[in-house]
Amino acid sequence: MNAEPATVKTDKPHPGRLWALRVLFVLLATLLLAVSLLGCGCSNEAGASDPELSDPAAFDPDSSDTQAPDPTPPNPATPNPTPPDPATPDPTVPETPGGVVKEGALAPDFSYTTVDGQSGSLSELKGTPVLLNFWASWCGPCVGEMPDIAALKADYPALEVLAVAVSDAPADSRDFISESGYDFRWVLDEQGTIGALYPTDGIPYTIIIDANGVIGAIFLGSPPDAYATYERALKEAGL
Repeated sequence: MNAEPATVKTDKPHPGRLWALRVLFVLLATLLLAVSLLGCGCSNEAGASDPELSDPAAFDPDSSDTQAPDPTPPNPATPNPTPPDPATPDPTVPETPGGVVKEGALAPDFSYTTVDGQSGSLSELKGTPVLLNFWASWCGPCVGEMPDIAALKADYPALEVLAVAVSDAPADSRDFISESGYDFRWVLDEQGTIGALYPTDGIPYTIIIDANGVIGAIFLGSPPDAYATYERALKEAGL
């Protein structure tokens, strides 16, 4: 009889056990990868969301980006100029010809010659209030308020009235002046030099100037009660 060849038995892993090992290996690898990514993500987010935490100079009191207030007071030799209060003007400040005319400012000075040949200047009238009126013979409101201005002049003899005709034919101005008989200083501004110092959008244009040459009130147009309105402004100007 022929002898049967001997068979060697080997222990093979069970298929189910091999599958379990593979799953376990995959889970472990995935877990390690997740932990690695999580650690990188936290450090990046912290640096991105709060850059000051990664910059020690942000907390350095000596850093050039952080400056404490300068305790040194400003140089008293170069103070910050404060504009003057228009309610308390300084009469010593010279006016600027052609400047903006406003209450509380010095009235721009000018020279004039009246229709009867008298020469003078606005500055020569300092010491008494002045009613400076710009008018024209063709201007109804201008002519309409003239009696009130004349009545003020009659009631307050110290008042100086400078009536400056603008944008008017000299002959027409002279005719009105001779017919009215009002006791004003009548001036014809034929070249427009006085009007240029007191620009306006219309007439009558009346400016009340106090005894120091400071503008106390400005009226564009004729007020409803010219006498009372001008009288009140003149009294406030020291009349």
